[in-house]
Amino acid sequence: MQIVTNTIRSLPNLDRISVLSATILLAYTLTGLISIPARQLATQLPGFYIEIQINVQTFVSVLVTALAVSGTNWLLREHPSAKNQPIFQHWLIPALTAWVIGIPLYQKALGLYWWLGILLGGSVLILVLASEYIVIDPDDAYYSIASIGLTAIAFSLFFLLAVILRAMQVRLYLIVPALTLTTALISLRTLNLRLRGQWFLPAIGVCTVIMAEFTSVAHYLPLSPIAFGLFLMGPAYALTSFLSNLANQKHLKSMLSEAGLILILFWALAWWVH
Repeated sequence: MQIVTNTIRSLPNLDRISVLSATILLAYTLTGLISIPARQLATQLPGFYIEIQINVQTFVSVLVTALAVSGTNWLLREHPSAKNQPIFQHWLIPALTAWVIGIPLYQKALGLYWWLGILLGGSVLILVLASEYIVIDPDDAYYSIASIGLTAIAFSLFFLLAVILRAMQVRLYLIVPALTLTTALISLRTLNLRLRGQWFLPAIGVCTVIMAEFTSVAHYLPLSPIAFGLFLMGPAYALTSFLSNLANQKHLKSMLSEAGLILILFWALAWWVH
């Protein structure tokens, strides 16, 4: 009976998670049904020209991110452990998921691949929401599995984002803030999961500065989109691993060895793919 009770407690309300996922995925169909004239916001700064396009995809991106945040809060507030505690940290990965899975959908016309993308994106979103529900309680029997799953999905989303932005040939002034902010949020959330609810705030500053440098360098290297993603996955994951070990007060030699091995592995893969 205790096992059954714990299992039920670990699972979110299926009706709520279905409604939330369906609402977010339905919002993506707006890109194919609504036509809004695109507007260009441009300005000339000393040394370079900035141009940003505002279109229906921009509005849908904001909409699905807001839906993910509000919907996650609505879903998780049902958990017994979430009654009297802040849960804003649980918004990060669902919001990132809703935003990133929409980017490749915007590049495809309605068809087989678009619907396959919707199906895959919806499945990932449901996994993220279910995992976030589980990790509300650090003592949950499935906490470790859910935490590993969230970390894997978060870094996979970072890789996908890097590949897509490279393939779209996004300019430096847009790709640097997009990837550095994403890395900082993923690292912050990953460390929060590994430390079972504790925060390691220096992670944001460290990741932002270092990843901005790596992204700027990678932008000018002759790398294919996949190689570009792998090249940046190295420092992103190595930094997170190093900061996690630092928070757990491990030996410096062990921390550097692990981070270095991760970096070499991803860079070797990037070179091989390239």
